[in-house]
Amino acid sequence: LSGGAAFGVEEAPDPSEIRVHMEQTRQKHAALLGVRQQLNQQLSQLEIQQGILNVKIGELEAQAKQRERRIRELKKQRDELKSDIAIQQKHLAGQLRSAHVIGSKDWLKLLLNQEDASHLARVLAYYGYLSQARSDQIRRLEEQIGRLETLERDLNDEATLKAELRRQTQEEKLSRSEEHTSELQS
Repeated sequence: LSGGAAFGVEEAPDPSEIRVHMEQTRQKHAALLGVRQQLNQQLSQLEIQQGILNVKIGELEAQAKQRERRIRELKKQRDELKSDIAIQQKHLAGQLRSAHVIGSKDWLKLLLNQEDASHLARVLAYYGYLSQARSDQIRRLEEQIGRLETLERDLNDEATLKAELRRQTQEEKLSRSEEHTSELQS
């Protein structure tokens, strides 16, 4: 044993060992810097993907809100149209009751009673106007019922579109969450 080793004093490390150790440390440091750079790139890509998904989700939610507004408008129009139809049906029912009360015998009486031709002409014109007005009301009622059916179809279409947009939004959110989780795990 040498004199210094016997007293617990270590000998100075060999300079070549120091150089080897320093080179190994530099290599480890370089490898860690490479891993750090890769992780930073992955983080940047994730942030970009996150931003794209956020924009897409925002667009889908905006479209869903637009569909909701459209549904409210259509429901309002439908309710107004139903109210108008009910009023027209009441008026038409009243006219039909009146026509039934008068009956068809009045026509026969008018034709057979030819004492006052001008009176007959006025009454026939009156009945013609009533008949034309009734026909117009029936036509308008049929048109409104057709519009109501169209509104109902539009409402169903809008509700379907809204549900699809909500589904897509949920899928995008789930996709974003799954990607984020998988990237964190790797």
